[in-house]
Amino acid sequence: MLTFNHQIIRSLFVEDSFLDYQLMDSAVRKLNASDYGFYLDVDWARNFDEGLSKAKKGRYDIFFIDYVLNGNTGLDFAGSLANEGASGPFIIMTGYDNLGFVNEALNSGTYDYILKNELTPSLLFRCISYALERKKAEERLKQDDHRGKLEALGQMASGIAHELNNLLQPIMLKADDICDETNNDDV
Repeated sequence: MLTFNHQIIRSLFVEDSFLDYQLMDSAVRKLNASDYGFYLDVDWARNFDEGLSKAKKGRYDIFFIDYVLNGNTGLDFAGSLANEGASGPFIIMTGYDNLGFVNEALNSGTYDYILKNELTPSLLFRCISYALERKKAEERLKQDDHRGKLEALGQMASGIAHELNNLLQPIMLKADDICDETNNDDV
């Protein structure tokens, strides 16, 4: 399990409803007042475009994104950021309690979803913990994969060097013989 050691977690909350922002703000204030081991710093973007602008300028540890954003969706938002190299974690927040939506959200690459009417500090804590733990695990897998590829490349280079050495060995022996013969003729 991830330990936080009272670190600050920077988050971007993209939400076009002031009432839903207040709901999140209340949960965050209660979360920060409790001893969950971290402080959640929330930056609020009031619409899709403002969210993209802030996401491009800032460094965020986690993104909370409303599902419905003025003609766009939170999935569109997460997809736009992913196309620009951001890797989340992305958490979709919604008022929809619909299994089809849940499947769509989770299959689109988001880490989790939160039903707004069930938002509590403990749910927020679990969601953040699991998302950041998953992100770290994915980063470790990428590092292990990269390390494995480098190791395989090193083995391949070693094998090629060995094969070249085997091919060059007779040529080197013949060159030595020619040098020896040339040196003997000069004496």
